[in-house]
Amino acid sequence: MGFCGCKFIANLHRNLNQIFVMKKYSFCAFILCFWVSLSGICAPPNEGMYPLSELGRIAQQIKDAGLKIPLEQVYNPKGVSMIDALVRLGGCTGSFVSNQGLIITNHHCAFGSVAAASTPAQDYLTNGFTANGLEYEIPAQGLTVRITLSYVDVSEKVLENAKKTQDPQKRIDAIRAQIKAITDLEKAKNDKLTYEVSEMFTGKTYVLFRYQTIKDVRLVYAPPRSIGEYGGETDNWVWPRHTGDFSFVRAYVAADGSSAEYSKDNVPYMPKTFLKVAAQGVAENDFVMVLGYPGRTFRHQPAKYLQLQNDYQLPYIAQTYDWLIAQMTEQGKTDKVTELAFSSEIKSLANVTKNYKGKIQGLRRVPLIQQKLGEEADLQRYIDNNPTMQPIYGEVLPQINAIYTNMIDIAPVGFWFRMFSGNSASVAFLKELIKAQAEYRNAPKAQQKAVLAKIVTELTKVVNDNYEPYSGKIDQNFWKKMLDDAAGFKDKNEIQFLRNQTATEMMRYAYIQKLFASMPFVFDKAALLKNINANTSKLLKANNALTAFITEYTNAENKLNAQNNQYSAQLNALMPQFLDAKMAMNEATSQAKIFVPDANATLRLTFGHIRGFTPADGVYNSPFTTLAGVLEKNDVNENNDFLMPLLLRTLHQQKDFGNFAHPVLNDVPVAFLYDLDTTGGNSGSPVINANGELVGVNFDRAYTATINDFAWNDAYSRSIGCDVRYVCWVLQKYSKANNILAELGV
Repeated sequence: MGFCGCKFIANLHRNLNQIFVMKKYSFCAFILCFWVSLSGICAPPNEGMYPLSELGRIAQQIKDAGLKIPLEQVYNPKGVSMIDALVRLGGCTGSFVSNQGLIITNHHCAFGSVAAASTPAQDYLTNGFTANGLEYEIPAQGLTVRITLSYVDVSEKVLENAKKTQDPQKRIDAIRAQIKAITDLEKAKNDKLTYEVSEMFTGKTYVLFRYQTIKDVRLVYAPPRSIGEYGGETDNWVWPRHTGDFSFVRAYVAADGSSAEYSKDNVPYMPKTFLKVAAQGVAENDFVMVLGYPGRTFRHQPAKYLQLQNDYQLPYIAQTYDWLIAQMTEQGKTDKVTELAFSSEIKSLANVTKNYKGKIQGLRRVPLIQQKLGEEADLQRYIDNNPTMQPIYGEVLPQINAIYTNMIDIAPVGFWFRMFSGNSASVAFLKELIKAQAEYRNAPKAQQKAVLAKIVTELTKVVNDNYEPYSGKIDQNFWKKMLDDAAGFKDKNEIQFLRNQTATEMMRYAYIQKLFASMPFVFDKAALLKNINANTSKLLKANNALTAFITEYTNAENKLNAQNNQYSAQLNALMPQFLDAKMAMNEATSQAKIFVPDANATLRLTFGHIRGFTPADGVYNSPFTTLAGVLEKNDVNENNDFLMPLLLRTLHQQKDFGNFAHPVLNDVPVAFLYDLDTTGGNSGSPVINANGELVGVNFDRAYTATINDFAWNDAYSRSIGCDVRYVCWVLQKYSKANNILAELGV
C-alpha cells in the first residue's frame, strides 16, 4: 500500500542520522550485567520501557506498585511465562487469548486487512466482520505473526572488526558485514526461522533474535467502523476517547506445527500460554502493566537532534501528509471503490500527521530542547573538570553538534527527496526503469534475452507493489507540489538541475507539462503494465524529458544520501562515547536516572496505575469514559466521525449492560487512562491487571503524550486503552458473537 500508490515505508520515525538503527526485539540478559554498576540509580516509578532482563532489578518497585503475582509468571527465561502470549503483529502488538491461536489487537492494526477484504457489495470496513466459526474466518491480508523463540548477545562478534578501524564508514561497513555473516550462518543451520540482530545502544550493544513467523493469519472479528474508529481523526490522539479499537485474528500453521502459507488444511496454532480475560475490568488507581513491542524512542539523542526534528522533519512531513490526505479524501467522495482503496492510506497518514503536530506542540511547551541544552552544558563541564575523562570525551559532544549542524544545513532538500521518492509511485517506477536500462545496455549480447525476461518480472513487481492503491491524478498533482516546494530552496538546499526549470510559476507549469507529455502511460497502471510486457525493448531505450529528469534526480539524491550516510557513520562511532560519558556523570553525581535502551520494536514492560491528569490549567481529565459519552458525541448530520449504530442507543436506553457495567459509573466503560510509558508499536498491547489478566487493549496516547518518543513526564504522559468490558459488551450485545466470548472464557 502506498501514498499516491507508493509502498508504505516501514517505521515513519526513521531519521537520517539513524540509518543503521536496527529495529528488533529484546529482553537480553547482558543488559542486566551492563547496568549492574548503575544499581544505585533509581528511576521514577512509572517511567521506563524496561527490557525484561531488567525485571529482576526493579522487582521490588513492581511489587510495591501493586503486582500480586510472582514475577516469574510475567517473565521466566527458564520456562513458560506471560511473555509467551505476546506476539508482534505487523507493526503492532497482539496477545494470544485462547489455546486455539486467537489473538486480540487493535481495530486500526487490522484495518488494512479489513479494507483489503472489503468491496462495495461486501463492505466489512463499514459493517464489521464476524466469523461464527473457524470455517468462516478469512485471510487477513498483509498480516504476519512473529513469536520470539530465543536470543543471544552478539555484541563482541558484531564489533570485532569495527574496533580495528578509525574510519566511520568502514566501521559501519564492518558492523553490517558481521551482522550479515551472523544471520547467514543461522539461516544455514535452520532456514525455517527468521533471524535478526537488534542494536540496543547505538554502535555499542547487539543481540541476535530467533523468531518463528506465522504466515497464515485470518480475520475473526472486526467491529463496524462506527465502533472501531468512532471519533475518527477528530478524536485521534486526544482524550476523552470513545473508540472500540479492538479486533480479533487467528494464527494458523500446517498440521505438523510449521509455518505455512494460507491453506484450507492448516490448523489453529496452539500457543505455549495465553492471557485470561478479566471481565470485571479495573478501577481508578488500580495497578496495570503493558507488555508489547514499542517502535522507536529517541530519548538518548542530543539537543541538536531535537532541533532537526522540530524545525524540519516534523513540520515538513506533517504538511506533506496533510496535502496527500486532502487529495485522497476529495477523490474518494465520488467513488466508493476509491474511498475503500485509500481508506487505509488516509488512516496511516493522518495518524502520523497528528502525532507529529503533537510532538511539535510538546517540544515547544516543555521546552525540551532547552532542557537538553542545559544537560549537555552540565555534561561538558563535568568532562572538562575531570582530568581522566577530558582527553577521551572532551571533543565528543562538540563533534556530535558539528555533525548535526551540517545535517540541519541540508535538511530541507533531504526531506524533499525523502518525501518525493517515498510517496510517488511513478518516481519509484522511473528510478527502477533507469537501473533496468543500464543493466540491459551493459549485458553481453548472449545474455540479453535472459536479462530482458528478468527485467520484465522486476518492473512488473515494482508496479504491482507501488501502484496499489493508485491515482494518476493525485500522483501528477504531487509532482507539481514537489516542484513548487523545490523552487523555494536556496544556497546549500538548491537543486541545481532544476534551477532553470522552476524559477517562476509559469516555467514550472511549462516544465511539468513537458515531463508528463513525454511518457503519459507512466501515470496509468494498466497502460504501464501493457508497455512493460508489449513494448519492453522500446521502453528500455526510452530517452525523453521524464527519463532525463529522473536520471538527474537520482544522481542528486544519491549524492545527498552519500553525504548523510557519512554523517550517520560518524554519529554511530561517537554515540557510544556520548552515552558512556552520560552514564559516568550519572553514577558520580547520583542524578536518579536509569539508562534503559531506547525502544526499538523489542519486547518491553511498562507499569503504573489507572490515573486521570490535568492537561491544561483548570482542566481535569477523569480516567474513564462510558457508553453515555458515545451517545453525547453522536452527530448524524454534521460530522461523519461521530456516526454510530442505532442499536447502541437502544441498548443504552434500555440499560442493557449485561455483566459489563462499571460498578461506580453504572454504565459500560469504553476507554480508560493510565500513566504508563508507551509509544508507537504498543498499539494492540494487552493492558494487564495485578493478577496477570487482560483488562484492556492499548491503542493510543493523549495528545500531550505524543512527545513520549523524546521524553516521558508524570504530569502529561497518559496512554489510552479500550476497556475489556466494552470489548465483551460489543461482542455480546451488538454482534451476538457468543462463540468468541465462549472462547475467551467469558
